[in-house]
Amino acid sequence: MEFKLLLHEYLIARAEVIGADFNLSLTEIEKLFSLGFRNFAGVQVNEFFFPCWDNDEPITHRGLLNGFICFYISRNYKPIQNS
Repeated sequence: MEFKLLLHEYLIARAEVIGADFNLSLTEIEKLFSLGFRNFAGVQVNEFFFPCWDNDEPITHRGLLNGFICFYISRNYKPIQNS
Protein backbone atom coordinates (compact mmCIF):
# COMPACT_ATOMS: atom_id res chain seq x y z
CA MET A 1 0.00 0.00 0.00
CA GLU A 2 1.27 3.45 -0.86
CA PHE A 3 0.41 6.61 1.00
CA LYS A 4 1.29 9.16 -1.68
CA LEU A 5 -2.12 10.84 -1.47
CA LEU A 6 -1.76 11.12 2.32
CA LEU A 7 1.61 12.83 1.89
CA HIS A 8 0.36 15.18 -0.83
CA GLU A 9 -2.79 16.17 1.07
CA TYR A 10 -0.78 16.72 4.27
CA LEU A 11 1.67 19.01 2.50
CA ILE A 12 -1.22 21.03 1.08
CA ALA A 13 -2.93 21.24 4.48
CA ARG A 14 0.30 22.23 6.25
CA ALA A 15 0.92 24.96 3.69
CA GLU A 16 -2.57 26.33 4.35
CA VAL A 17 -1.99 26.29 8.12
CA ILE A 18 1.27 28.23 7.89
CA GLY A 19 0.09 30.48 5.06
CA ALA A 20 2.65 29.27 2.52
CA ASP A 21 2.41 28.24 -1.11
CA PHE A 22 2.75 24.60 -2.07
CA ASN A 23 3.23 23.98 -5.77
CA LEU A 24 4.41 20.38 -6.00
CA SER A 25 1.99 18.12 -7.87
CA LEU A 26 1.41 14.49 -7.01
CA THR A 27 3.10 13.51 -10.29
CA GLU A 28 6.20 15.54 -9.40
CA ILE A 29 6.33 13.93 -5.94
CA GLU A 30 6.08 10.46 -7.54
CA LYS A 31 8.95 11.26 -9.93
CA LEU A 32 11.17 12.51 -7.11
CA PHE A 33 10.28 9.44 -5.02
CA SER A 34 11.24 7.11 -7.87
CA LEU A 35 14.62 8.91 -8.04
CA GLY A 36 15.23 8.09 -4.38
CA PHE A 37 14.00 11.23 -2.62
CA ARG A 38 12.46 10.47 0.78
CA ASN A 39 12.11 13.99 2.18
CA PHE A 40 9.50 16.37 0.81
CA ALA A 41 9.36 19.91 2.22
CA GLY A 42 10.71 18.60 5.52
CA VAL A 43 8.47 15.53 5.71
CA GLN A 44 10.44 12.28 5.86
CA VAL A 45 8.69 9.29 4.25
CA ASN A 46 9.43 5.57 4.21
CA GLU A 47 9.46 3.21 1.21
CA PHE A 48 5.62 3.19 1.14
CA PHE A 49 5.31 7.01 1.03
CA PHE A 50 4.12 6.97 4.66
CA PRO A 51 5.15 10.19 6.45
CA CYS A 52 7.32 9.28 9.46
CA TRP A 53 8.01 12.77 10.81
CA ASP A 54 7.84 16.44 9.88
CA ASN A 55 10.97 18.51 10.48
CA ASP A 56 9.10 21.69 9.57
CA GLU A 57 5.96 21.14 11.65
CA PRO A 58 4.62 24.54 12.74
CA ILE A 59 5.54 25.39 16.35
CA THR A 60 2.01 26.66 16.94
CA HIS A 61 0.51 23.38 15.68
CA ARG A 62 2.55 20.63 17.34
CA GLY A 63 1.16 17.21 16.48
CA LEU A 64 -0.21 18.41 13.14
CA LEU A 65 1.22 15.43 11.26
CA ASN A 66 -0.11 12.86 13.75
CA GLY A 67 -3.52 14.52 13.85
CA PHE A 68 -3.67 14.66 10.07
CA ILE A 69 -2.74 10.98 9.75
CA CYS A 70 -5.57 10.02 12.15
CA PHE A 71 -8.01 12.26 10.28
CA TYR A 72 -6.94 10.94 6.87
CA ILE A 73 -7.12 7.28 7.86
CA SER A 74 -10.54 7.66 9.51
CA ARG A 75 -11.86 9.52 6.46
CA ASN A 76 -10.46 7.00 3.96
CA TYR A 77 -11.03 3.82 5.95
CA LYS A 78 -11.88 0.74 3.87
CA PRO A 79 -12.61 -2.53 5.66
CA ILE A 80 -10.56 -5.56 4.68
CA GLN A 81 -12.65 -8.20 2.92
CA ASN A 82 -12.38 -11.73 4.28
CA SER A 83 -11.93 -14.23 1.48
